[in-house]
Amino acid sequence: MKDYIFGNFLSELRERSGLSQYQLGSLVGVSNKAVSKWENGLARPNSKVLLKLSSILGVTADELLACKYNTSTEREEILAMKNSLWEKTFENMKELYGETVPIQVLNRYKSEKVELEKTDLILYFSVLSKIMAKSKALGEQILVRGDTGSSFVAYLLGAVNINPLSPHYVCPKCRKSDFVQDVADGWDLPPKTCDCRHMMKRMGHQIPFALYKNRLLEKNRFDVSVSNAFFNQIHDIIAECCKEFSIAVREDTNSEELKIFTLSQDDLGGGTFPTKGFTIAVLPFDTLDLCRKLQQYTNTSVEQINIPDDKVLVQFQRLNTDGIVEFSGEYIRNLIKEIRPQKFSHLLKISGLAHSPGTWENNSRDLILQHAIQTDDIIAYRDDVYNTIYSRMLNMGYTETGIANWIAEKIRKGGISQQKDSEETEKILTMLDLPEWYLGALKKVTYLFPKAHGISYVQLALTLMWYKVNYPELYLELAIL
Repeated sequence: MKDYIFGNFLSELRERSGLSQYQLGSLVGVSNKAVSKWENGLARPNSKVLLKLSSILGVTADELLACKYNTSTEREEILAMKNSLWEKTFENMKELYGETVPIQVLNRYKSEKVELEKTDLILYFSVLSKIMAKSKALGEQILVRGDTGSSFVAYLLGAVNINPLSPHYVCPKCRKSDFVQDVADGWDLPPKTCDCRHMMKRMGHQIPFALYKNRLLEKNRFDVSVSNAFFNQIHDIIAECCKEFSIAVREDTNSEELKIFTLSQDDLGGGTFPTKGFTIAVLPFDTLDLCRKLQQYTNTSVEQINIPDDKVLVQFQRLNTDGIVEFSGEYIRNLIKEIRPQKFSHLLKISGLAHSPGTWENNSRDLILQHAIQTDDIIAYRDDVYNTIYSRMLNMGYTETGIANWIAEKIRKGGISQQKDSEETEKILTMLDLPEWYLGALKKVTYLFPKAHGISYVQLALTLMWYKVNYPELYLELAIL
């Protein structure tokens, strides 16, 4: 069916901007024939191109998708809502890090804000954070998957539980912070008492925003996992959380394995919250049922658990992982046996290897056996590649992220050797003076898992192991039920 409404609206915007089809196509990186197809209703641009079009034509992506302009009043209300949320994130940041926010923290916040304030993502983060808060109040846990875990702003709003900054301590009492170099993950930091005599929190997972920025800016769908018991209630929870914004929730897909909700204002006669194309996909996850029961029977919530617990790490080292999600399968247990994790970051490496084909067998495993590398050197996530190359670029005096992003993206799309310009890529890597083994390892990788995914899974596994260590009989009973 031809989409004349979109085509006519796009044509009107183009003519208002004084552009020909050829000029518009050149600006967004497509041919004039593609523009002609859009305007004739024969096709629609993808999400990435939509963002470019909206920027060039002076409208929001939501206006372009809705094929209508927001009124000045609506725009003012949306802007006011966004400004309020940005103020909230800044206040939350000061609540966590003190009135004088450390420069590392402030730099990350400002870097994200420059990019995100061009979009409506902060509004969507807010909806997601309300769903998260409501679920936790009911004793449920939600796993948010995808690129959202790379955003410090999303963390400050409570949309995710992953702090993506570099490893550091924060005192919950006096707000003093201390960033530590040469530590792979905040979980690896040893316990530390603040000068005010309070135990400091250990956090930070070293997730670069620049690596995920483009994918995050194009985001119009959030994927979450919930318990089976909560799966049938999630529609009501989402609808309740959306009332504040006068958003209607339409259930597009409803099966035992997936629910997809579209957030829209069409059924409400309009509104000021831009929700065109915003969806939430919900999947049931058995392990979260166990997590819910453990919280209920122990009267100990997940938020009360101190994850970097050496007693928990020892259980993984002893392969006492039966019933622990992510670490109970034969393949990953063999990884534990061979790698012999000494730190929590090693468990993260193991999880990444299990999800990243081409990284272990005939690759990192051989390098470990040859004593060519240590466990810390293993390439397990695309973040590892980005951080290594960007660090090398900084040492050479270059601050731009282009090459690091380019290489990491190539691996995400199927590995370096599978790309048409693999020879050019190898030449660039050679110019970076990386170790010989590093280039060889990258050439064997066919896909790399995003670190935020791995952290979510490992964080849940560590949480379950904490319950198993502290309530062994109850854990066994509930895990069998």
